[in-house]
Amino acid sequence: MRKASSFVGYLLLLAVCVQGQVPVAQTYQDLKAGLVIHFPEGWKIDRESSAFTIVSFDPKKRPPQMLVPLEGAQIVLTRPQPDVGSIADWLSSERIQAKRGYHISTVDVPTTYLGTLTSTVARHQLDVIPEGTIVVYFFEVENRLLKVALIYRGQKRAEYFESVLLTVIKNLEPGR
Repeated sequence: MRKASSFVGYLLLLAVCVQGQVPVAQTYQDLKAGLVIHFPEGWKIDRESSAFTIVSFDPKKRPPQMLVPLEGAQIVLTRPQPDVGSIADWLSSERIQAKRGYHISTVDVPTTYLGTLTSTVARHQLDVIPEGTIVVYFFEVENRLLKVALIYRGQKRAEYFESVLLTVIKNLEPGR
């Protein structure tokens, strides 16, 4: 009976992931961003980071000089430098351009608390991180520019990691 219930649980989780929504179980209020951030069970806050960062692995066990281990991921929420006034400026300051290998598009992301966010999305297979992929959403919330970036290594859990990224964005909530 236990195997059957585990299998049913797995199928439910799979169905949720396919829809781009992973169940959230943890909450963090980021005063810098002015947002409440909801994220899934099992992800940990990386307290060593200067920006809000969650990781899919134990940050204390991160191999030296490695951003994320193979089949691991991190999601970072940041605001731009003070001199950046638009998403176009931010893309330019970070050298995110199609000619540098980025696929850039615009999507509307419906959220639970913030309405629909029109986002500029940049995706790139990173040369500097073996088997690395970066997916970055740039958008404006309450007249503030924000970036939510996912970096992961390997492809086994790629769909799950990208579903977590969308779930975090879809569940951003104005600060309390």
